[in-house]
Amino acid sequence: MTYWWSDDPSQKFWVEIRKRPGIGTQLWAPTHDEDGGRDGWYNLVSSVVAGETIYHWNAVESRFVGRSRAKSDARNDTQEDAFVVDLIDFTPLQANLSLGFLRSRADSLYALRDELYELYGDPLFLPWQFKGDRSKFSSMSNYFAKLPKQAVPLLFGEDGLGAGQVETTTEDLPAVQSTIPDGPQGSQGWAFLHPFKPKADADYLTKVVGRSAARGRRHETLVNSCAEWLTGNGLVPGRNAAIDIGVVELGVIIEAKVVQRSWARAIREAVGQLYEYRYFRVADPESHLIFMADRPVPIVWVNYLEKDRAIGVMWPGGDGFEMSRLARRALGL
Repeated sequence: MTYWWSDDPSQKFWVEIRKRPGIGTQLWAPTHDEDGGRDGWYNLVSSVVAGETIYHWNAVESRFVGRSRAKSDARNDTQEDAFVVDLIDFTPLQANLSLGFLRSRADSLYALRDELYELYGDPLFLPWQFKGDRSKFSSMSNYFAKLPKQAVPLLFGEDGLGAGQVETTTEDLPAVQSTIPDGPQGSQGWAFLHPFKPKADADYLTKVVGRSAARGRRHETLVNSCAEWLTGNGLVPGRNAAIDIGVVELGVIIEAKVVQRSWARAIREAVGQLYEYRYFRVADPESHLIFMADRPVPIVWVNYLEKDRAIGVMWPGGDGFEMSRLARRALGL
């Protein structure tokens, strides 16, 4: 099929709109829909050429999470009856490019849509729903779409990864905020904790009080399982760009760590982060602190955290989580 971009090799950008795990690993779309017909949006996957760029929109989180490249041209897998593209070089974005961020660029995106329509007409196969009320501008629900090259610097900046782009703080979610006054650093109480939503299973970057830190699949598995467990115990977990889990009504923040070889390194990082969150008022300065590891914490470190640092400790165990004395007291469990 001839598309509006077919004669322009510089139009080499796409958007994957994905709900399932596996972001940044492979594109996969059925060659036929449920009725046995062809779906124009699915067919776009068959047009991907080696080296082209794919941006990944996590439909569960409603935000762009990363960028990857096509390892090879799309292939037709006859056994799976699907168009398949293997991906390489997945790179997390360096800013939180959420639905709120897109809506802040809505006027420019509408103008780009109108310009393309004047030149080429329909269909444009763009990744967004353009509504009469621009405040309701949103992502398409289709799996795959074409990203015009003109939109790349607008959304992802000069480096294509969002460095320097302004983060939204509300992300179109009802924020949960404590009533403590603004601190001397000009922060806003809890700096907004959002209702907990599981994050992508791909590696990503998160901002930690003025710096970025990499987090990955195992970290998010740990955080997501803890949030689910807390919910099952009648608590309401929240999170923001820095804090893994917070429970506002109890004044608790939890820092999660996947411990590699060194307990000392993981615990030093967690202690520093927890105290920074309180000092810079990313959390209530009186918050109870909990360190959560992905495996049982040696007793020598439990004693250090509890007796010297007044930090509770927890880790997965049994049907939920094992907790130290301070952790149980803080969570009321």
